[in-house]
Amino acid sequence: MSNEIQTKQCKICNEIKPRIQLGTFTNGKNKRWVDDTGKQWSGLKCPDCQRKRALVYMHRIRGK
Repeated sequence: MSNEIQTKQCKICNEIKPRIQLGTFTNGKNKRWVDDTGKQWSGLKCPDCQRKRALVYMHRIRGK
């Protein structure tokens, strides 16, 4: 199985970044996409932007 490589524009930072398909998840329906460092894409958001969003959200719900 060869890995499919694409470039995709992140909807938050608007940068064009590479993403690689590494097969599917265990349910077999959804494709698993990672960047060149192995971090997972979350829909149309790159891994770096998704991490920043998650940290901000966690700080909000924890009240810090």
